[in-house]
Amino acid sequence: MSATIEATARVSTPPIPRPVLTERWHVGDGTFLGPSCVTPLDDGLMLVVDECQHSLALLDDRGALVRRIGLEGSGPGMFRYPTHAVSDGAGGFWVTDRWNHRVQHLDAAGNVLGMVGRYGPEPGEFNEPWGIAVCDDGVLVVADRSNHRVQLFAQDGTVLGALGRGGYDRAYYEGAGFKRGFVFQWWSGLSNRFVSHETLFREQGYALGSLEYPQGVATTEDGRVLVADPGVGAVLACTPGDETIEPVIARHGVRFVPTNVAGVGDGLFMAVADVGHTAVLFDGGNAFAFFNLPGIEHVTACARGSDSTLWCLDGWRHRLVCYDLAFEPAGGAEP
Repeated sequence: MSATIEATARVSTPPIPRPVLTERWHVGDGTFLGPSCVTPLDDGLMLVVDECQHSLALLDDRGALVRRIGLEGSGPGMFRYPTHAVSDGAGGFWVTDRWNHRVQHLDAAGNVLGMVGRYGPEPGEFNEPWGIAVCDDGVLVVADRSNHRVQLFAQDGTVLGALGRGGYDRAYYEGAGFKRGFVFQWWSGLSNRFVSHETLFREQGYALGSLEYPQGVATTEDGRVLVADPGVGAVLACTPGDETIEPVIARHGVRFVPTNVAGVGDGLFMAVADVGHTAVLFDGGNAFAFFNLPGIEHVTACARGSDSTLWCLDGWRHRLVCYDLAFEPAGGAEP
């Protein structure tokens, strides 16, 4: 049985700081075609995953292009619509190679250090690997999007387990489980709100605790995995080992479909939606604040940079924007 979400609508409570963003520089002008992820590497470098160019762009801390890595294909060091990357803490990085259904491990020069996965539903296999993160203990966390789960790996590629599952569960629908509590569901078409289990299963038939197309992932200091799941319409917190899955950002009455989530320091996280320039700053608990990113048309991902900066990708303008990041004194979280 999948883990169960039993939650009521979370209302943000103060205090939480509000971000103040001032643009420092931006990179565009044909550098990117479909930027989907930005992540810091060692020595002040940053890596931008350019999904539509099937490659990676290595930049310095001023946005100057150092080198491109990869090209379209299925061989080692080649990509087909890569989506996310994360530093390995030793000068290299892991990258999700989405349509090759694998995760590749490369160094900063583009040399392949290893690979994990192939197409399929079994442990260690993928169907569109998407977001990727590394826990403090070195465990690799991969959002296996169209298998509706998050998989956990050791650095040598050993499968350590999985979180969540997706899809229709007729046995659970017919059972007593639907009579308890509430669940947040985006695909239900019910105005993006918390609905009773009975209403949800009568109209849709989704299993509680399932993941539906998980995309972005991040890890917390207390060992949880945060999952931006546009199918469920929430940022979910998963706890490895006990199968607990609960909503963190699932705001009653607000159409917010998160696709990416990233840590931005000081115990704070940022989630972005699938359209527009809206982001959410939250503390991993029940405090959050919606805000707009200035000069962004369609934010696809963000990451905390060095020297109190925030990097944000504008997918529709095909550019990377670097902001100076500061915070106003904590106050109410409502915009």
